Amino acid sequence: MNDKAAEAKLSMKYGWATLQSWANGGFAPRLLLEHWQELAGGWKLILMEYLHPDDSWHHVTHAECAEAMWQAVEAHFCSVRERCPALVHEDLRSTSIFVCKMTEAAWEVSTTDFDWALRAGPPIRNAQPTSHQMA
Repeated sequence: MNDKAAEAKLSMKYGWATLQSWANGGFAPRLLLEHWQELAGGWKLILMEYLHPDDSWHHVTHAECAEAMWQAVEAHFCSVRERCPALVHEDLRSTSIFVCKMTEAAWEVSTTDFDWALRAGPPIRNAQPTSHQMA
């Protein structure tokens, strides 16, 4: 590990294969461990590069709204689909997408929060009851 800041993620479930594949492709923060570390009680510790605001990284919702930024985000996910077609994020939200303005027209994009990520499979119907009330 180097002297850069690290983000420590604690989770009971984590899509390591998806994170590792996306990180190797440059679509997610660089991993700082070969694999997660097993902790007591079934918890997993995942260490990755911290996308620090001092380095101009921001959630996509907090960045300036520029056409070039949205084009970079779209290109990012097109590249992910092309290079990692069998792995899905499963919980993609604006708070999981980080952007860094490199130049006036160039943005770097990275994705975080792989708790629900997994290998894509056939669609299934969830037979478990949900907590949502139907009107």
